[in-house]
Amino acid sequence: MPYIGLRLRHLCLAAATVVLACCASASPRHAGAGSASALAVRHIPLALGQTSTGATPREQPLPGYPPALRMLHLPPQDVEVRLAVDARGKVSEVHVPNEAQADPPHRLFIDAVREAAMRWTFVPWRTRQWAADANGEAHSVGDHAQPFEVGYVFRFAMNGDVPVVDVHAATP
Repeated sequence: MPYIGLRLRHLCLAAATVVLACCASASPRHAGAGSASALAVRHIPLALGQTSTGATPREQPLPGYPPALRMLHLPPQDVEVRLAVDARGKVSEVHVPNEAQADPPHRLFIDAVREAAMRWTFVPWRTRQWAADANGEAHSVGDHAQPFEVGYVFRFAMNGDVPVVDVHAATP
């Protein structure tokens, strides 16, 4: 029994070391001022001995303020979206809640968001399963890229005659 407990302790220690190493070496990449982080990624529970990396933004071009709406000086407009990201880190779908009920000006903001978001890329989300061998040494027994979803809110505003667009992570 003590030998099994020692092996389990080695496995947990090895898994914790890997998790800490991944956290220490992976820093989120931002596209610059006004970009959003991957904090909006839905929290997915991991199995014992499993680690997760990636799902961080790589490129996030901002949408342009629709030119046809600039002279109207509308109040700030928010467009909330859920992005479906494939296993390669490319946005495959842009979901906009209540899109069908949007008025014509708001549809122009939605179109601008959709066009920009479809060009976004992320570091692929990877999960790795770790196990201990007979000597208690940890090694990878599986590594998979997976699709994920992430939420953002785009805000369009006018600062005098200057259009301003920013984006931030949606709260889960």
